[in-house]
Amino acid sequence: MKCLTNFIGFLLVGLLCAIFIYPFLHECGHLFFAIFAGIKVAEIKLLSVSYVTCEMPIQADWRWVLVAFGGTVFPMIFVMCFHKVKNFWIWYAGIVIRGIVCLSSILSLIGVFAHISGLYILENDDAVALLNARNGMENTIVFILFSVNIISLISIYFQHPLKQLESYFSI
Repeated sequence: MKCLTNFIGFLLVGLLCAIFIYPFLHECGHLFFAIFAGIKVAEIKLLSVSYVTCEMPIQADWRWVLVAFGGTVFPMIFVMCFHKVKNFWIWYAGIVIRGIVCLSSILSLIGVFAHISGLYILENDDAVALLNARNGMENTIVFILFSVNIISLISIYFQHPLKQLESYFSI
Protein backbone atom coordinates (compact mmCIF):
# COMPACT_ATOMS: atom_id res chain seq x y z
CA MET A 1 0.00 0.00 0.00
CA LYS A 2 2.88 2.39 0.79
CA CYS A 3 4.30 1.77 -2.69
CA LEU A 4 0.98 2.76 -4.28
CA THR A 5 0.74 5.85 -2.05
CA ASN A 6 4.26 6.94 -3.06
CA PHE A 7 3.50 6.34 -6.74
CA ILE A 8 0.36 8.47 -6.52
CA GLY A 9 2.32 11.14 -4.61
CA PHE A 10 5.04 11.27 -7.27
CA LEU A 11 2.44 11.43 -10.02
CA LEU A 12 0.34 14.15 -8.35
CA VAL A 13 3.29 16.35 -7.38
CA GLY A 14 4.78 15.99 -10.87
CA LEU A 15 1.49 16.86 -12.57
CA LEU A 16 0.85 19.75 -10.18
CA CYS A 17 4.29 21.17 -10.98
CA ALA A 18 3.98 20.65 -14.74
CA ILE A 19 0.42 21.89 -15.16
CA PHE A 20 0.08 24.64 -12.55
CA ILE A 21 3.22 25.62 -10.63
CA TYR A 22 5.77 25.89 -13.47
CA PRO A 23 3.45 27.80 -15.86
CA PHE A 24 2.51 30.15 -13.02
CA LEU A 25 6.18 30.79 -12.13
CA HIS A 26 7.07 31.13 -15.84
CA GLU A 27 4.49 33.85 -16.44
CA CYS A 28 5.33 35.54 -13.13
CA GLY A 29 8.91 35.70 -14.42
CA HIS A 30 7.79 37.56 -17.54
CA LEU A 31 5.66 39.83 -15.37
CA PHE A 32 8.34 40.66 -12.77
CA PHE A 33 11.06 41.22 -15.36
CA ALA A 34 8.72 43.42 -17.46
CA ILE A 35 7.95 45.54 -14.40
CA PHE A 36 11.67 45.66 -13.53
CA ALA A 37 12.48 46.80 -17.09
CA GLY A 38 9.82 49.51 -16.94
CA ILE A 39 7.63 47.94 -19.62
CA LYS A 40 3.88 48.42 -19.41
CA VAL A 41 2.01 45.17 -18.80
CA ALA A 42 -1.20 45.21 -20.84
CA GLU A 43 -2.78 41.92 -19.77
CA ILE A 44 -2.13 39.15 -17.25
CA LYS A 45 -3.71 35.73 -16.97
CA LEU A 46 -2.10 33.39 -14.46
CA LEU A 47 -4.58 30.53 -14.21
CA SER A 48 -5.54 27.82 -16.72
CA VAL A 49 -3.84 28.98 -19.94
CA SER A 50 -1.40 31.55 -18.53
CA TYR A 51 0.10 34.47 -20.39
CA VAL A 52 1.43 37.96 -19.92
CA THR A 53 1.02 40.56 -22.66
CA CYS A 54 3.38 43.53 -22.60
CA GLU A 55 3.46 46.72 -24.62
CA MET A 56 7.01 46.34 -25.85
CA PRO A 57 8.93 49.18 -27.51
CA ILE A 58 9.01 48.92 -31.29
CA GLN A 59 12.78 48.67 -31.41
CA ALA A 60 13.99 45.55 -29.63
CA ASP A 61 16.56 46.30 -26.96
CA TRP A 62 17.91 44.69 -23.78
CA ARG A 63 14.42 44.84 -22.22
CA TRP A 64 13.12 42.35 -24.78
CA VAL A 65 15.83 39.88 -23.73
CA LEU A 66 15.07 40.45 -20.05
CA VAL A 67 11.33 39.86 -20.45
CA ALA A 68 11.72 36.92 -22.84
CA PHE A 69 14.09 35.01 -20.56
CA GLY A 70 12.39 36.08 -17.35
CA GLY A 71 9.99 33.18 -17.84
CA THR A 72 12.84 30.68 -17.75
CA VAL A 73 15.07 32.35 -15.20
CA PHE A 74 12.46 33.15 -12.54
CA PRO A 75 11.37 29.53 -11.86
CA MET A 76 15.05 28.60 -11.37
CA ILE A 77 15.61 31.49 -8.97
CA PHE A 78 12.43 30.58 -7.11
CA VAL A 79 13.30 26.91 -6.58
CA MET A 80 16.90 27.75 -5.67
CA CYS A 81 15.50 29.71 -2.72
CA PHE A 82 14.27 26.37 -1.35
CA HIS A 83 17.44 24.34 -1.95
CA LYS A 84 17.83 23.14 1.66
CA VAL A 85 14.23 22.22 2.37
CA LYS A 86 13.68 19.20 4.64
CA ASN A 87 10.24 18.13 3.39
CA PHE A 88 10.68 15.42 0.76
CA TRP A 89 7.69 16.44 -1.37
CA ILE A 90 8.69 20.11 -1.53
CA TRP A 91 12.22 18.97 -2.45
CA TYR A 92 10.78 16.69 -5.14
CA ALA A 93 8.65 19.56 -6.53
CA GLY A 94 11.85 21.63 -6.81
CA ILE A 95 13.57 18.82 -8.71
CA VAL A 96 10.60 18.53 -11.08
CA ILE A 97 10.62 22.29 -11.74
CA ARG A 98 14.40 22.23 -12.33
CA GLY A 99 13.85 19.37 -14.78
CA ILE A 100 11.11 21.30 -16.58
CA VAL A 101 13.42 24.33 -16.86
CA CYS A 102 16.10 22.06 -18.33
CA LEU A 103 13.68 20.50 -20.83
CA SER A 104 12.16 23.84 -21.79
CA SER A 105 15.60 25.32 -22.47
CA ILE A 106 16.44 22.29 -24.64
CA LEU A 107 13.17 22.74 -26.55
CA SER A 108 13.91 26.44 -26.97
CA LEU A 109 17.36 25.58 -28.34
CA ILE A 110 15.77 23.18 -30.82
CA GLY A 111 13.31 25.91 -31.82
CA VAL A 112 16.09 28.47 -32.23
CA PHE A 113 18.28 26.15 -34.32
CA ALA A 114 15.28 25.14 -36.42
CA HIS A 115 14.34 28.80 -36.92
CA ILE A 116 17.89 29.66 -37.98
CA SER A 117 17.72 26.73 -40.44
CA GLY A 118 14.46 28.00 -41.91
CA LEU A 119 12.15 25.53 -40.14
CA TYR A 120 9.46 27.29 -38.15
CA ILE A 121 8.36 24.64 -35.67
CA LEU A 122 8.16 26.51 -32.34
CA GLU A 123 7.07 30.01 -33.32
CA ASN A 124 5.36 30.67 -29.97
CA ASP A 125 8.52 29.95 -27.98
CA ASP A 126 9.85 32.99 -26.13
CA ALA A 127 13.37 32.65 -27.58
CA VAL A 128 12.05 32.25 -31.13
CA ALA A 129 9.75 35.26 -30.64
CA LEU A 130 12.82 37.22 -29.56
CA LEU A 131 14.62 36.08 -32.73
CA ASN A 132 11.67 37.30 -34.79
CA ALA A 133 11.78 40.68 -33.05
CA ARG A 134 15.49 41.21 -33.26
CA ASN A 135 17.82 39.92 -35.95
CA GLY A 136 21.43 39.17 -35.09
CA MET A 137 20.77 37.93 -31.57
CA GLU A 138 21.23 34.24 -32.35
CA ASN A 139 24.53 33.89 -30.47
CA THR A 140 23.22 35.73 -27.40
CA ILE A 141 20.05 33.65 -27.29
CA VAL A 142 21.93 30.35 -27.71
CA PHE A 143 24.42 31.38 -25.01
CA ILE A 144 21.63 32.24 -22.56
CA LEU A 145 19.75 29.00 -23.27
CA PHE A 146 22.91 26.88 -22.88
CA SER A 147 23.69 28.71 -19.64
CA VAL A 148 20.21 28.12 -18.24
CA ASN A 149 20.44 24.46 -19.21
CA ILE A 150 23.84 23.98 -17.57
CA ILE A 151 22.76 25.83 -14.42
CA SER A 152 19.62 23.70 -14.13
CA LEU A 153 21.61 20.48 -14.59
CA ILE A 154 24.20 21.55 -12.00
CA SER A 155 21.40 22.56 -9.67
CA ILE A 156 19.81 19.11 -10.01
CA TYR A 157 23.18 17.42 -9.49
CA PHE A 158 23.88 19.30 -6.26
CA GLN A 159 20.48 18.30 -4.90
CA HIS A 160 21.80 14.70 -4.82
CA PRO A 161 18.58 13.15 -6.12
CA LEU A 162 19.75 9.54 -5.75
CA LYS A 163 20.75 10.08 -2.12
CA GLN A 164 17.45 11.79 -1.38
CA LEU A 165 15.47 8.97 -2.97
CA GLU A 166 17.54 6.33 -1.15
CA SER A 167 16.95 8.12 2.13
CA TYR A 168 13.23 8.56 1.52
CA PHE A 169 12.71 4.93 0.52
CA SER A 170 15.21 3.61 3.13
CA ILE A 171 17.25 1.75 0.52
